[in-house]
Amino acid sequence: MRLLHLNSRTKPYAARATILLAVLAMLSGCKDNKTPSEPQSVTLTAGTPSLTISSAAPGTVPLILTRVGGYTGSVAITFEGLPTGVTATADPAPITGSGTTSTTTFTAGATAVAGTSTVTIRGTGSGLTAVTTTVQVTVAPAAIGLTIGATTASAPQGGTATIGVTITRQNGFAGAVNLAAEGLPTGVTATFAPSSIAAGSTTSTLTLNVDGGATAATSPITIRATGTGITDQVGSVQLTITQSGTPDYTITAAPAALTVLAGANGTSTINLARSGGFTGNIALTAAIAGTPVGVTATLAPNPATASSSTLTLATTAATPAGTYNVTITGNTAVTTNHSVVVSLVVTPLPGVTFTFAPTTLSIPQSGTATNAITIARVGGLTGDVVLTAENLPTGVTAAFAPATVLAANATSTLTLTATGAATMGTSNVSIRATQGATSSTGTLALTVTGPAGFTTAVTGSPVSIAQAASGTITANITRTNGFAGTVNLAVTGLPAGITTTFTPSAAITGTTATINLDVAGTVAIGSYTGTLTSTSTGLPNATTTFTVNVTGGVGGSSIVWQFCDPARIPLFFAVRDGNTGVWTSLTPASNSYTFALSQATGGVAYVLPAGGGFATTVYLAAKSDLATRAAAECTSNPGGGKTVTGSVTGLGTFEGATVALGSGVQGGISGFVPNYTLNNVLPGPRELVAVRATTNIGTGTSTVDKLVIRPAIDQAANTSIAAINFAAAEAFNPITGTVTLANLGADAATATTEFTPATGGLVSLGSTAGTGAIRTLLGVPVGQQAAGDLHQVSVRAAGINQLARGALAYFHDLTTPHTITLGASLPEPTVSGSVSSNIFRPRLQGTIPADYAVVSMAKFVQSNRSVTITATRAYFPTDQYDLEVPDLGALNGFNATWGLLQNTNTSFTATFLSALPGTQVDGTVILFGLKDGSTTSSQALRQAIRK
Repeated sequence: MRLLHLNSRTKPYAARATILLAVLAMLSGCKDNKTPSEPQSVTLTAGTPSLTISSAAPGTVPLILTRVGGYTGSVAITFEGLPTGVTATADPAPITGSGTTSTTTFTAGATAVAGTSTVTIRGTGSGLTAVTTTVQVTVAPAAIGLTIGATTASAPQGGTATIGVTITRQNGFAGAVNLAAEGLPTGVTATFAPSSIAAGSTTSTLTLNVDGGATAATSPITIRATGTGITDQVGSVQLTITQSGTPDYTITAAPAALTVLAGANGTSTINLARSGGFTGNIALTAAIAGTPVGVTATLAPNPATASSSTLTLATTAATPAGTYNVTITGNTAVTTNHSVVVSLVVTPLPGVTFTFAPTTLSIPQSGTATNAITIARVGGLTGDVVLTAENLPTGVTAAFAPATVLAANATSTLTLTATGAATMGTSNVSIRATQGATSSTGTLALTVTGPAGFTTAVTGSPVSIAQAASGTITANITRTNGFAGTVNLAVTGLPAGITTTFTPSAAITGTTATINLDVAGTVAIGSYTGTLTSTSTGLPNATTTFTVNVTGGVGGSSIVWQFCDPARIPLFFAVRDGNTGVWTSLTPASNSYTFALSQATGGVAYVLPAGGGFATTVYLAAKSDLATRAAAECTSNPGGGKTVTGSVTGLGTFEGATVALGSGVQGGISGFVPNYTLNNVLPGPRELVAVRATTNIGTGTSTVDKLVIRPAIDQAANTSIAAINFAAAEAFNPITGTVTLANLGADAATATTEFTPATGGLVSLGSTAGTGAIRTLLGVPVGQQAAGDLHQVSVRAAGINQLARGALAYFHDLTTPHTITLGASLPEPTVSGSVSSNIFRPRLQGTIPADYAVVSMAKFVQSNRSVTITATRAYFPTDQYDLEVPDLGALNGFNATWGLLQNTNTSFTATFLSALPGTQVDGTVILFGLKDGSTTSSQALRQAIRK
């Protein structure tokens, strides 16, 4: 029965389940009868119900947007009920797409009114019912609090007191707070450290400095704190000044400066403040600096029994205008002496001062002379001034142009005319300037001489000139007694084949002319006398002779050394035939020097102006090497460089750039100064190379991180190159490679990489990393290079005694590891020297190392003078070198001021190379050794004597 009962109760539930399953199955198959979806809407909630802001501190409130029913539309945010002067912005606004948050920023402006307001934030969108939320916004004024570290302070006369000052910043105020002290008693000064408390700081220290003469008393001092946009805050401290225990006094002057006319008096009160119980008399003395004419000083009363004495400074009409310091010193038996300085400025009486140009005049009989007179009105004089001349010698008259110098003018020209019978000698002519009853005079020294004339002399004679060569002598005109006319020059007496020209011309108005002598190859060897005749209208002729010694020509084919760069035009040029021949100066023709060498070797020396000084270059080489160097002059230095400009972008704060276009290079380009100017850019297509380097501010090192190379461009002069952008696609990263320094030993070495385009120029890529034999190099990828582009790797290994060795290696591809084997260490050179024609001629001698046997060089440098000597192995056929500054001082046309000075520190560098510098190819390695040092003429002479 129980089983049947259970089954009977189970059946209804089973039936319900069956029916429910059937209904669910029916509903799931009926796609058109869905349950209605929830309506689309939004809600808006303020994440913070209230906030406080001030003009110094805005505030933010997060907004939360709840999207209902799948709403994805844009919701705009607006604000209602904002307090006066308060603005609100929402970010983002509107809230778009699936966004659910935004941040509202409330900002109080300068006109915001303090108080609390309820601000309604409204959200609206298409198809929505607007929703709102509210925020309580309180505007509080920015303010500060002021706390004085002590309400009382005490200091003795002559002492100090310090008090701490603290401010509190309220309602977001972060501006500067300025401090001042008010109501200071006499003799007390106040300083704050700092006087302006900057943002982020809250403290300062007040120091009260009490003068020794301050009155002992207690006084209130007000301390005021002020700032922009806040209410002043004040505090007070009671300062008690106690009497010093040491008797003393202070001395001051009122006024401390007096201005009086010459002949007038002035007074100043000398104030004496006693302290420390001192009540005695003070004796006063006055000392006038420079003891000027007519200035006297008196003090009354003296000694001073009270708190002051009167200083009277008196002048006379003869007192020169100027400023004079008068020192007043107090003397007592019980105190230290104290002084005060009163400045007396004496101004001139109304009148005129004169300036003469020239300051003296010389005039020949029957001649004239002029003088430029400048007048300066002094002592308040204004208006027109009449000029006259007095005390003129007999036979001399004066005329002024103008004779009346108007009020607005200050110059006149004096012309003095002497007759043929004018009295010769020197006299003082008085020039008087008159205006009404006021007159002033100036004195002009005048010398009357005999008749004008001239004489002629020749320097540089005798002159030795080789056949088919040129030389110069100098004609000197000495003008006497004011003669300033033209002198005409002519040369006679020389044989055919010796031609003369004059520089600047045969008619000169100065005092010198260069006589150029060109000797034809057909002129016989011998000595010839020429006559120089000088003539001028109305004056006797002047003649002088000179000698030309014609020597044998050097023979052989001619070498033409042409200079093309206007900045490299020699002041002097000389040649030497062979290793021991004499040096001969040459005269150019259109900046070209032509000469021939009969021997296999020779020398060339020339002087160039260099940066306000002079640079002498000497080449000692085989004749063929000199011809090659002559041919390369205009190729290497063509002149005609142009200027182009441009700008660089893509530079960060600690990044700088260098830009090169052939010979035009400029570094130091930054984001702050992005523009550049390239000068002396040679004509023709050139590769543009730009390098960006980043500086590590911790180590101070810079590393190249970007390059830009533009293929050969021929930029027009005075135009701008298209902007270089290191952030654009044309910029690329440098590659790295390695180099092994063989035979380095224990020497410390540096290695630097430069990129040298085939079209010219040199741009540094920085020093390599590491301290051992293997170094890391930065370079340009092969794909970014043009044909002939190379990297120049400069290695320098430092030894002892300023001896060094190194190499210049040239590689196209740096990704392949390279090895550079350094040469042997240098032997020490012998340093000596001599002096010829007052010119220091240092000398280096020694053995040419086998590793550097091709070129020997010596460079001697003073502050603005240098001599560079380059000699090839052909010139020194043995392994001994002798690099001595040649003796050029006695040659025609050489100026001794171009040479090295005696008794002057002279630095030198001896350099030896394994190959001649020139056009390099991939894989070329030039070894070098060098020695740095310094000497003077006296040291070098002592060394020469010891030898």
